[in-house]
Amino acid sequence: MQTDDPREPIELHISGSFDDLEQVSMEELPDEILWNGAQVTDDVGFYDELIRRYERATPPEAQLQLAKAILGKSAKLMQQGHVDESQAALVLFVGRFHDATEPALENLLAQALLGLGFALWQAKKYDESIAQYDALFARFHDFTDANLAEPLATAMMNKAMTLELLKRNEDAERCYNELIACWNGTKDQATLNIVGAAFEARSRLKRAET
Repeated sequence: MQTDDPREPIELHISGSFDDLEQVSMEELPDEILWNGAQVTDDVGFYDELIRRYERATPPEAQLQLAKAILGKSAKLMQQGHVDESQAALVLFVGRFHDATEPALENLLAQALLGLGFALWQAKKYDESIAQYDALFARFHDFTDANLAEPLATAMMNKAMTLELLKRNEDAERCYNELIACWNGTKDQATLNIVGAAFEARSRLKRAET
């Protein structure tokens, strides 16, 4: 969703993580999984079928498929404008995988917490949105996986912009400062772009105060 408001938060496109989901045939072969790694359907029913198939499975690969299916469903619902249903899928994900320790699941958990914060922002539940970003920071405060840098920086940027929207400018400036201090000089281009946006937002905030 594009607006002219510079304080609109960043949506991490979690749907892009699901290229390796298995394709389910829901008609002629309802019990067979078909490989279709290059294409993911827009049909929410596709994800519901995967969730049904894997919700009781315990092997790590099955759990990863389940996690991707829940996030895929949430992303498609958000794209279709079903914010409350998208949020419900994310709540389900966080409840199920909050204590995950496998790196791939941890990365998806970070995206889920970020997505939940974004969904709450879209619902104009700004304080709850900030709380979700804080939950993300608390869960991964000692992260070492470089793949977590982008969702964490995105969450910090979104929190800062939400604080600015609420006229909590001092808190917003502290958040921009923390983001810049944490990730300025990173080698990851996506995260570096967020740092650049934080510099610009902080400058805009300072100009508004003068």
